Amino acid sequence: MRNVVIVAACRTPIGTIGGQFKTLTSLDLSIPVMQNLVTRAGINPEIIDDVIWGCN
Repeated sequence: MRNVVIVAACRTPIGTIGGQFKTLTSLDLSIPVMQNLVTRAGINPEIIDDVIWGCN
C-alpha cells in the first residue's frame, strides 16, 4: 500500500449496554456508516482497495 488516504470520519450511534442496539452485530452497525462515508466523500466504491476499521 503506497498511497494512504483518509476521506472522512463518522461514527455509529451511541447507545447503552443492553439498550436499543443490543440485537445488532458490529456488521449491522458498520454497513450504514461505510455507505454514508462513501456517499459523503463522493467516491466510487469500486476504487476502494482496503479499509482499516477502528473501534474504541
